[in-house]
Amino acid sequence: MCAGQWKSGANVAQMDPLVIISAMAAVTKSVSFGVTCSTTYVPPYITARTYSTLDHLTEGRIAWNIVTSYSQSAADAFGEDKVLPHDERYARADEYMDVAYKLWEQSWDNGAQVWDVESKVAYDSDKVMKIDHKGFTPFIGKTLEEAQAKYEAALENTDFKGGLAQTAAYLGIDLSKYPLDEPLSLGTSQSDTMIMGIMNNFNSASGSDKSEWTPRKIGLKMALGGFHPCPIGTPEMIADVMEEWSEVADVDGFLIAYVTNPTSFEDVVHLLRPELVRRGLMWEDYEVPGGTFRENLYGAGQATLRDDHYGSGFKSYSKKETKV
Repeated sequence: MCAGQWKSGANVAQMDPLVIISAMAAVTKSVSFGVTCSTTYVPPYITARTYSTLDHLTEGRIAWNIVTSYSQSAADAFGEDKVLPHDERYARADEYMDVAYKLWEQSWDNGAQVWDVESKVAYDSDKVMKIDHKGFTPFIGKTLEEAQAKYEAALENTDFKGGLAQTAAYLGIDLSKYPLDEPLSLGTSQSDTMIMGIMNNFNSASGSDKSEWTPRKIGLKMALGGFHPCPIGTPEMIADVMEEWSEVADVDGFLIAYVTNPTSFEDVVHLLRPELVRRGLMWEDYEVPGGTFRENLYGAGQATLRDDHYGSGFKSYSKKETKV
């Protein structure tokens, strides 16, 4: 299955976006950047330092999409023998975030950097503390026919074997051993339950509970859109889907995946965005031009964690107030 994954280009390593963003930030003023980074293998100090550096270089326009690592190939790359079980990965992620917040919010007070020549003091040692720690893919066209044609073209160039390789990475189950074009007949074993979970996920995303999934169909779905819904239609039709999600599920934003680069992004910018702006679902300009990512979400002057944010509890002044 690994060979199939390489052949199709599924989940194959690409350039490190954390490095690229430092260059992109230098030629932009208001664009913010969100980068995925796992909590499973890299020590939290390294991640905290990396994002702190980017926070300075982007002037606050950086965000972290927090994930855990589930694949054996990732474990191999970091010198681990096996993938951590699901619950253990997320327990580590909880602890990881606590450490990151302590490093960012607790270890340095505001004003710790002095750089006073006369007193020969670079940093105020009273303000530097040691932390106390005991780890959506739309197809858009000007017409429905154009959108459908884009979907069909993408489908024609999709390798279902690569999708099956991705599925194997998620589940640890090789679906290619089943008859490719026969609906899966599943029992109650653990592996069958895991396969059923993926099928239910696909049905939920499509709004149907009657689809008969064959290994080939699962491979195509994984290769083309993964677990994401793949609405097909005009900008108005795609906006309808997004608006419904916003109203029914109280969704605040969408991660839009691409099928082709740069066409998918161009369709979003030139076709979908104007319709979202017209409906008042997307801003016409930045709330705070040149401001931080957080200010453009919450308003001018809100560049740091709000008091109701989990991480704010790790701020050093909060710790001191608690002692008092």
